[in-house]
Amino acid sequence: MFNLWLFIKKHLSKDKTLTVFPQEEKLRLLAIEARKERQIDKGTKRYIYVIKTLRGEEEIAEAINAGRKVLKEEVKPLDDIQVTDLHIKNKKTGNITIEAYSFHSIAYDDGYKPVKKVTYYPYKFPTTAAYLLPDDLEAGDRVILDDLIEDIVGASHPWGRYRLDSAEATWNGERFIVDDKSYDTHITFG
Repeated sequence: MFNLWLFIKKHLSKDKTLTVFPQEEKLRLLAIEARKERQIDKGTKRYIYVIKTLRGEEEIAEAINAGRKVLKEEVKPLDDIQVTDLHIKNKKTGNITIEAYSFHSIAYDDGYKPVKKVTYYPYKFPTTAAYLLPDDLEAGDRVILDDLIEDIVGASHPWGRYRLDSAEATWNGERFIVDDKSYDTHITFG
């Protein structure tokens, strides 16, 4: 858990005045300190860590320079994760609108005409990310990866497949093994 007193003590100068940070810097430091969060696993009644993700070289470097352990990984978009947009032209005005492809977007009346379908990977992440590791993480520990670096399909419907945001995993001493039994891919129709 985040300890405000330790955070303040850490940032006091020698003359006991609090170092003043611009708001964004203060929030970033608070976020890094708060990443030591734990929850209770209802099945085992043990604490399990909620592992936070650092995105981008700068954030990773800051954590390393602060003495934190990280598991750095390359972000590799999964080809299976994609959504489709439909470009629809108003026949009277010639204006084109872009809508998420669905039954609703293709059910326009005669005043509109679909002109183009665009399928793409819908997420924009830096190419490098890292999991922030607790100092006392041991092989076999169960964790919750709060923001998955790996792309795993978490929801699917006829017009797109979306990534799983978070999942349970087990630390094997070198990397996390995502528990694919801890979630079901959500499939929607209609």
